[in-house]
Amino acid sequence: MWVEPESHGSAEKLLIDLKPSVRLSGALAIIHILALVCVWASLGDWPRYLVMIGVVLSGFGALSESMRWRRAVAVSLELQDGRCSWKDRHGEWHEAQLGSGSFVSVPLIILDLREGTSRAKWIVLMCDSAGADELRRLRAWLRLSTRAHPGKHQRSVPPRNPDAS
Repeated sequence: MWVEPESHGSAEKLLIDLKPSVRLSGALAIIHILALVCVWASLGDWPRYLVMIGVVLSGFGALSESMRWRRAVAVSLELQDGRCSWKDRHGEWHEAQLGSGSFVSVPLIILDLREGTSRAKWIVLMCDSAGADELRRLRAWLRLSTRAHPGKHQRSVPPRNPDAS
């Protein structure tokens, strides 16, 4: 991870190398197992098996995304001035704009990246998707980016109020 000041401004370029997330994979596996239990308990006959096949396929797809096995999964992020580039497993860089559907919290970051007018790329990062310092810088960058571009409303978890009970 490196941060390089822009030569003609105060904007920083942030490069983050992503790694497979065991925590995200575990959470997705639990969710899919619970979905299988719900399908088993609520459906009967052939619809049960048809839906279960769909849940299993969805689970494999989610696992391949979280473990970064698929070709179109992001392995690196480069952020600067509200723009984001991401690199896939084969080294190809893709340009995108940071969308308004991004979510930032300490354990979870969801990036809404817009490639052109209609294509969206969602990148989900948990606390083990990169180094702690890299994720802290990413959260700070995203929050500062929101302030610098007020037209783009980014959802974020508000800080806790220590006085509230």
